[in-house]
Amino acid sequence: MKQKHSQNRWLLFLLTSLTLALVSCAKATPPTPVWLELPALDWVNLEGLLVDHPLPAGFERSLEPTKLRVSFSTRLENQPDDDGLANYPGLISGRWLAVALPYNHDSIGLTLPQALARAHLPLNQISSPLRAAPVDGLLPGETGYPLTELLVAQLSGSQDPALLDWLTKLTPRPTRPQLIGAVGDIVIRGEGEPSLARADGDPAALLGDVLPHLRSRDLLLGNLETTVSTGGEPNLIKRFRFRIHPDSLAALVAAGFDFFSSANNHTHDYGPVAFTDTLRHLAASGVAWAGAGHNLAEASQPAILPVEASRLAVFGFALFPTESRGYKPGDAAATDTTPGILIDPELLRRQIAAARADGLIPVVFSHAGHEYVNQPPAWLKTMYRSFIEAGAALVLGSHPHVLQGVESWQDGIIVYSMGNFLFIGCDEDPPAQKSAIYSLCFYEGQFRGYNVLPVKAGDAVTSLDPGRDLAEFVALNRLIGN
Repeated sequence: MKQKHSQNRWLLFLLTSLTLALVSCAKATPPTPVWLELPALDWVNLEGLLVDHPLPAGFERSLEPTKLRVSFSTRLENQPDDDGLANYPGLISGRWLAVALPYNHDSIGLTLPQALARAHLPLNQISSPLRAAPVDGLLPGETGYPLTELLVAQLSGSQDPALLDWLTKLTPRPTRPQLIGAVGDIVIRGEGEPSLARADGDPAALLGDVLPHLRSRDLLLGNLETTVSTGGEPNLIKRFRFRIHPDSLAALVAAGFDFFSSANNHTHDYGPVAFTDTLRHLAASGVAWAGAGHNLAEASQPAILPVEASRLAVFGFALFPTESRGYKPGDAAATDTTPGILIDPELLRRQIAAARADGLIPVVFSHAGHEYVNQPPAWLKTMYRSFIEAGAALVLGSHPHVLQGVESWQDGIIVYSMGNFLFIGCDEDPPAQKSAIYSLCFYEGQFRGYNVLPVKAGDAVTSLDPGRDLAEFVALNRLIGN
């Protein structure tokens, strides 16, 4: 019996010794030191990131250089596309730099050498009355924009899976600026709809080389200056009457449009039946719209469009002069009990203020002014500026059928007229065929700048117009005056 107890004591002693030895060995294995090379940056808190995302188990931060290191560095590059940003090796963060120019500057944009010779500001520090200048025709947020600063981490001395996984989770990748595209009047007449039918509804039949530019915008807004119906009766007080088939609306939506303003002087071209048909077809198409409704409450409500972490509240509005046969805004106005469009600027100002108070970013798409003149009248400037003063961030104008200038007012932007954009079968004179796609750069809750892409609104197709000199847009800006 004594011998058995003695053996047990020896076994217990051996097990205890082995356990202590294993614990001692475990304690004796120190964490692997990692040298973190951190640049001094005022736009990202790397030390804070490391506190929130400590190194994985088995590693510790070294106080002196080691073979195993993670090097953080910045580089100025052409902006990758969205897939490139999502898969950029070691990308930790990024920001967009830009040259700030006044809205009345003598050029719309800069070449890269011109931009590199000037001071740069972070995009989120540029706002009205200054704007981020396009560089080589590109705004911040567009693929290829050359003033994109990327913060990249590179692991050397090891490819340890735990460290690689830690790097990918260090922080979310940067969210690029958003591009809001806006165009003017859209009408399809004559051979336009047969052309679409022959192309099985492909919008390229009418938009050709312009189509990729429309689809590349994060949001696309336009003025639908027509009814959408197969019925109704001609409004005899109207000299020009526009109506498209619902299939044509589907083609426009396929072209990339996210929003249409439905407040203009052609909503009642085929009477109340076609007007309510238009509302029904817009709703069925899935596109957002504003400015028209079954009553005033509907017509005065904005469309809500998410962009970044913000929401745009886009209003439609019209206040056109009385036409040659006597047709006037009141003939199309919505009331508390009847369908129509929003024509009351005071009501619109109240709606703008309410949207701003709700944390929305108000945008007004307005159909007003005088036709075929490049200079906005004083009354129009006063009205559009009052929309900005009420809280709108952006006013987009249509109706004149020709281009007018762009200005900054207080902390907002006004595009007085975007002219015709798709005016198929309307036989417009050459000045009214000069058009553009306007792009607004939206970043961290504000519009930061704009660019123009010249297009020609031809009788059969809208196409790029590369021969146009952007100096003509500068001249239009100067026509605005005080």
